[in-house]
Amino acid sequence: MLTAMTGSALPDPTGEREDRPLLLAPSSVVPVSRDDVAELAGLATATSIGTPVARWLVPDPRQRPTVLRAWNQLLIEQALRHGRIDLLADRSAVAVWIDRTGPGPGLQRSLRQLTASCGKHAITLLGYHHLLRQHRPAAVHLELAVLTGTHRGGLAGLLNHRHSRLDPAGIAAHAIAGSPAQRDLFAAAGYQAGQPLRPGAGLQLWPMWRPADTSRIRPGAPARA
Repeated sequence: MLTAMTGSALPDPTGEREDRPLLLAPSSVVPVSRDDVAELAGLATATSIGTPVARWLVPDPRQRPTVLRAWNQLLIEQALRHGRIDLLADRSAVAVWIDRTGPGPGLQRSLRQLTASCGKHAITLLGYHHLLRQHRPAAVHLELAVLTGTHRGGLAGLLNHRHSRLDPAGIAAHAIAGSPAQRDLFAAAGYQAGQPLRPGAGLQLWPMWRPADTSRIRPGAPARA
C-alpha cells in the first residue's frame, strides 16, 4: 500500500474562528464514492502545490500539478478500498485515512498506476514512500494520507470527528506534518511529534503519533473505526 504524501498546506489563520475546531454534527460529514475522487484529488493538489514537500518531489512547476494530482488520486482510491474518507458536507475540507490495522494488499497494482501516471517522477515518489514507510509505527493505527481544506476549523473538526471513532476502539492515529503549522495543528489534537526527518535540503518532516484516548475506550467496540 502506498504511503501518505503528507498533509496539504494549511490556510493561515485569519482570526480566532479559524483556529477553533468545528463541532461537527454527524450530518456534517458525508460519504465519498469513486465519483468524488477527481474533485478531491484536485482540491488536495491545489492546496499542496506550493508546499516544500511538493516542490522537492516535483521541482518543475509545469509538471507538478499533473504529478501531484495523480499521486493524490492514488491515495484517495486506496483509502476508498482500505481506509476511511471524511468529507465535510459543504466540500470545503477532506481527511483521507489509510487503514493500518491489518495487512494490506500488494503494491503491484499501485506501482503500475504510479508509473503510468507519474512517469519519471515515480522513482522519486517511491523513494519518498519507502522513507516514510521506514518510520511508520508498527502498532495498528489509521494513517492520515491527505488533510486539506479552506479553513483550519474544518480541518481540526475532521480530525476530532475521526478520533472520536478511533478512541472507543482503542486505535491510534499517525500522520506526517510537512510544516510547523501542521505540526501545531496535530499537536493540538493530541499528537506527539517524533524526531524530524530531513529527506532533502531545506525540507523537514515531523512524524506524528496520537495514542488512543484510553478514557474513551468501550469494551467490545469494533476493531475498525
